Amino acid sequence: MKTSKARKAGILRKFSWLAAASMFVVGAIGPSAVIAAASEPVVTLESGVNGCMGVRTTPGSENTDKQLVGGDLDPGGTATFLISYPVDSEDVAGRTTFVITDCVFINDEPVLMYSVSFVPNTENFLLTFTLTIPDDAPIGAEYCNYAKTTAAPSTSQASNRKAGPACFIVGGALRVLKVDGNDEPLAGADFSVSCTVPTTTASLPVTIINPGEHQFTSVSGATIDEDVTTGADGAVSVQGPVGLQCTFTEMSAPGGYELPDTASCTKPVTLGSQQTCKFVNLPTPVPEYGLVLAKTNDAPLEDLELPDGSIVGLPTADEGSTVTYTLSYTFSGDPVTNAVITDVLPAGVTYVDGTATSDTQFTFQGYTAGTRTLTWTAPDLDASGTLSYEVTVDAGAAEFAQPLVNVAAIDSDQTPRDEDDSPIFVPTIPLAATATPKVTLPPTDTIVPSQGESNPGFSLMLILLALAAVVLTVGFVTPVPSSVRERSRRR
Repeated sequence: MKTSKARKAGILRKFSWLAAASMFVVGAIGPSAVIAAASEPVVTLESGVNGCMGVRTTPGSENTDKQLVGGDLDPGGTATFLISYPVDSEDVAGRTTFVITDCVFINDEPVLMYSVSFVPNTENFLLTFTLTIPDDAPIGAEYCNYAKTTAAPSTSQASNRKAGPACFIVGGALRVLKVDGNDEPLAGADFSVSCTVPTTTASLPVTIINPGEHQFTSVSGATIDEDVTTGADGAVSVQGPVGLQCTFTEMSAPGGYELPDTASCTKPVTLGSQQTCKFVNLPTPVPEYGLVLAKTNDAPLEDLELPDGSIVGLPTADEGSTVTYTLSYTFSGDPVTNAVITDVLPAGVTYVDGTATSDTQFTFQGYTAGTRTLTWTAPDLDASGTLSYEVTVDAGAAEFAQPLVNVAAIDSDQTPRDEDDSPIFVPTIPLAATATPKVTLPPTDTIVPSQGESNPGFSLMLILLALAAVVLTVGFVTPVPSSVRERSRRR
């Protein structure tokens, strides 16, 4: 592929990589096993990329192993490569300088060329090569690294060695992006990542990139399962060979958010492109709760005249009568827990044992005589319903302040207390009306006409006059109870 000098210069300015190199003895374990080379590697950034096309390998021409082994692969981060070289101790006995040319390709164009010169030890060695990725490197760009021995003893096993490509996609070849409804990144989402590595791929590293943890595993024809959590950028990435296929499943959403309707996504690694699974989480709806109570009774309504002359209908129950109270509770919104209904009876009425009802949600717990309280409970409540009970009106109830009012209340873990009452009026029985009035009529001889004839019409008139007198007397001596004259309707 041909690239103009101006274009190459622009790419070079944009992707100004920094490189460092060090050498390790083959099989070295841990920092304590690092052995310095006979001379420390000298890394030189060349002024151009002439020669990179010769460094680039073609399929089947690789004779040295080079792998991506570390780094976060994100903009501003790093990528570390490992090159394995065999060395014949006899060929390097004179400590001849080796030169390795390392080229960086971005989206299949050479943009940087480094020379790494050193005098190796007399054993096979590993060369690690770390590049710093520019802050403005575009997510999804493909970066490949090739290396070739360009100066070495001609008889050395390390002469004319080509390694590569070791490629990666900036931000990962497969990427999960976790955002909210406004497309802002979300941290704290837990994902399960399951990847299947193709058996046709040599032992190439599969890298799972998530905040603070970068697992590099060389596998072939295997399945990898990892649990990862998104960081501030809302991303989890996987880098691996072409043909790698991964499934990302969101196991739990960040606090205050719900899982998306589709919480799983499967993508394959394709050459030169980034595959992204975008998961959008919406805020968890704020629960809405509603629980109210209405109380009524079946006492008949009687019209009573108030002192201002207005007529009202009051539930009226005579002493000794039975009244049924009904408690209707109305539920709305989200389910509630530990709901309780209490109803305190006023003095003047007595609960009738065994009359309190239960329903599919509320269970009657009993009547406490000391507090005159009936109680119902519901551990879980998600519907409306109705309860009831009966009372008898006590003898002497009319002597209490009228009307008799009992207050019922309902509440739950999620809802405030709601109250309602249902009054009844117990009328006073007039003393003069405790027995049928007796009417004393005049002697019959005083009402016989002076003429010897009988007069039925006159006798009937006297009887009607006597009855009218009785009615007038009863109405006069039966006052309206003061509790009626002075009370006003309770809302």
